[in-house]
Amino acid sequence: MFIVERVGRRSLHLVGLMGMAVSAVFITVAMALLIGPGPIPWFIVPELFSQGPRPAAMSVAGFSNWSANFLVGMGFQHVEQLCGPYVFIIFTVLLLGFFVFTY
Repeated sequence: MFIVERVGRRSLHLVGLMGMAVSAVFITVAMALLIGPGPIPWFIVPELFSQGPRPAAMSVAGFSNWSANFLVGMGFQHVEQLCGPYVFIIFTVLLLGFFVFTY
């Protein structure tokens, strides 16, 4: 918690998004050459809501997160068949968009 207070949530979130985007680029390059995401969002929801509605908001956020993970997991094979080794370019573009939106 000391690092979060000292550096700031926004800065840590931006660093995490850019790190994920760079990692997605490396994975895409590795897949193309046949060489074989972070806790900060969980801190944002409790800070947006007061004590009363916080449990319900955390429930909705957790459900949304797990639902999105499920959809990505179920759809990844189909997208991978369409895009081949460049499948992580989709994630890279999304992560860069999230970075710009957060900045």
